Amino acid sequence: MSIEFKTIERKNPQSKNESHKYYAIKAPGGETSFQDLCRHIEENSSLSKATIYTVVTTLSETIPYFLALGNTVRLGALGSLQVSFGSLPSVSKAAVSEENIIHPRLVYRPS
Repeated sequence: MSIEFKTIERKNPQSKNESHKYYAIKAPGGETSFQDLCRHIEENSSLSKATIYTVVTTLSETIPYFLALGNTVRLGALGSLQVSFGSLPSVSKAAVSEENIIHPRLVYRPS
């Protein structure tokens, strides 16, 4: 299975005189819903739909809890998740606070 892509032409915004280059970008794809995931797991396991729904729902509620504690969440062969962010500078250590935090994001690292 491979991810489909399309080719686009772009100019380098940092070098106006440089010629255009071609880049691969992900082609638009479909969307898989929570129900689709649960149905697929049910069809490929001996677990009931109710059990799968409960486990996946609990997992989706538990991951944010541990991320909020600052933990990296390891998901076995799936990879890991962790929170990352940038920071605005302050003139002293004492002046650094939550107000300095910018661009919070969730980082996924495949295994």
